[in-house]
Amino acid sequence: MKTKTTKTTIALYVTEEHKPHEQWCHVRATIVTIGANAWERRCRDDGSYSYPDIKSDTIRNASDDDVNGLYLENLTIACQGNNEDADRRVYAWETRYQQPYSVDTRKALKMAKTLTTIEKRQEKISEKLTDGLRRLAPTWHASPRRSAPPSL
Repeated sequence: MKTKTTKTTIALYVTEEHKPHEQWCHVRATIVTIGANAWERRCRDDGSYSYPDIKSDTIRNASDDDVNGLYLENLTIACQGNNEDADRRVYAWETRYQQPYSVDTRKALKMAKTLTTIEKRQEKISEKLTDGLRRLAPTWHASPRRSAPPSL
């Protein structure tokens, strides 16, 4: 009896770019997979090919396989930062597809669905954070030493 291999593990590969003596920086996160992708797992499971060079810790850019319903190939999360701005070290966040090689209708629809899903999930997280801060707001004003929320 053959055993099926595990799902693809996804992770963020984060890079930061800045020039010496400059206060700004750019932070970019791209999606990578760890281990075999869906095609390689299918081949291993049906015995057609074993992919001996792909180990459980092999790291690669995300391929065009959907992962949990999301199309991750070339998906990038980017922002700008400024070391002099203590209140918001990083800002101007953007989620986008960075330099895809080719896009047909099928890929474009998957990209749009993924970006919409990410946007909706970000809104939910933001709502939860805002609700949590509202619940804390009375304690900020109740204290005579603090009239504003602490900076995050």
